[in-house]
Amino acid sequence: MCYIGRNRLAAMRKNLFRIVSGPGRNWNGPVARLQQLRAKALLPTNPDHDAHFVAIFLAMAQRHFYGAPAPSSRRDSQWSPSKGAPQRPSFRDVKLRILTHNNDRAEFMVYTGHVTAQFLDRFHEPWKAPQLDGDGVPPGIRIEYTRVPIWPILGLRERLGRALGEEIVGQFDPTRMETWDVDAESGATKDQKRKRQVPSKVCSGSSLEEGTESEKQHSPVKVKRRRLPEGSAIGVAV
Repeated sequence: MCYIGRNRLAAMRKNLFRIVSGPGRNWNGPVARLQQLRAKALLPTNPDHDAHFVAIFLAMAQRHFYGAPAPSSRRDSQWSPSKGAPQRPSFRDVKLRILTHNNDRAEFMVYTGHVTAQFLDRFHEPWKAPQLDGDGVPPGIRIEYTRVPIWPILGLRERLGRALGEEIVGQFDPTRMETWDVDAESGATKDQKRKRQVPSKVCSGSSLEEGTESEKQHSPVKVKRRRLPEGSAIGVAV
């Protein structure tokens, strides 16, 4: 699976042709306009049926059977040893996916490509005539696409999961929608835990006096008392 943005495809077409500078390394306007017309001619009539997706599917399928290509500097060097034609891998049918998005319609596009082993054989031995299938049609590639609306966000995960399939996202229940609501009961429980509980014996005057007397008896430290003169003011802080 791979992701590619349509803006990226537009940038690739725009910079596909090289524009040679004019005399004195000035901007070559006529050639630039000519290259723009050539790039415009490559735009597909239906943006959903882009030929780039076919090339991407083919490259992804070949990557399953061929090793990583050598760097271009070594591959094009005249000193690089020639290894001849590579051996034919054991091709098999593969199922691939491409994810893109459409900003105008606010939706994802999931393309599913079914690449057969006979189709890969055509590119491994391009000088041979392709073998026809049972219906007398040359082997090709079958591409399907599914539109996935982005809005509403709630349920987007399930919609993408159905379009991508369990091979990509794993097993899940598409009828069970995931939400992020906060449980009201758990919030109330947290508030109760934060409240400070006051012991009942503190609120009772008699219990407080009894506790004070018991502390005096068992306390190892002697408490010194000072007698205040009559009429002296005593400040009480609340």
